[in-house]
Amino acid sequence: MKESLHSWIELERYVAKVLCLGDVCIDIYPQKNKSFLGGCSYNVAYHLINEFDIDATLMAPLGHDKWSAKIVSKVNSMKIPFKALERDCPNLTLGIVVSDGERYFRDYQDEIIQSFEWRDSELSLLADYDYIICPYFEEIREFIAPVIALYAEKVILDIHDAVGIDLDELSRLISVVKGIQIGGDLFGKSDLERLSAENRAFISVTQSAKGSMFYCVEKVSHYEAVANVEVIDTTGAGDSYLAALVSGMVKGLPMEQVGGMANSFAAKTISHIGATPMSEITF
Repeated sequence: MKESLHSWIELERYVAKVLCLGDVCIDIYPQKNKSFLGGCSYNVAYHLINEFDIDATLMAPLGHDKWSAKIVSKVNSMKIPFKALERDCPNLTLGIVVSDGERYFRDYQDEIIQSFEWRDSELSLLADYDYIICPYFEEIREFIAPVIALYAEKVILDIHDAVGIDLDELSRLISVVKGIQIGGDLFGKSDLERLSAENRAFISVTQSAKGSMFYCVEKVSHYEAVANVEVIDTTGAGDSYLAALVSGMVKGLPMEQVGGMANSFAAKTISHIGATPMSEITF
């Protein structure tokens, strides 16, 4: 049985250890001739550590190719503790094309995720953390599945645009994990309110120009989008929102308030090229 969500926050206030588990990716912008270290898990870890001073660690597969040394060097320069799951595969790379502020993905090279098999010694490391923050987009779900099976009550999932996830699957996930972030109005408000209350878990929903919704047990909050923001590139906006959300929880802020803080922080991310401009990689 899950702990009370509010008592969970009290127990972990200021001392929680956060693991950002999932992907480190090279985001390639061919239009701009620029490349950035990215990936959902890297972006969340970057913000938690560098913007919010949270005790966070990054864990992700690391391949062997021309990008490997650059990845390790950049992660270290950002002062992010990194537990690399080394495999003899190319690293994740993703082409990003930006048009009128919206980004479009292409040429996602994800062999290292698709072929990944966990080792028991690697999975055992996850026991040391209070929160395990995981992306849950379609390509990474098999990689994350063993983590949910072993550590569900520590897990916060970012299911992005929920491709392949219907209401039944959402119900199954929220019944075991600590919380879920959803990108877009993909499920009915009444269903999300019911699932949050029944399972004593939070659900956050990012809605672009409409702001965001935050469901926390019996409470539902709506936060307006930040006005007059020039949208340059939406890459990483959901990751920055989630980082702000988690930091608010770790610091013990009232849960009905953290969505507004997260909205404001995400607005900053869409005002520049790249999820984290300081993470640009050059040869």
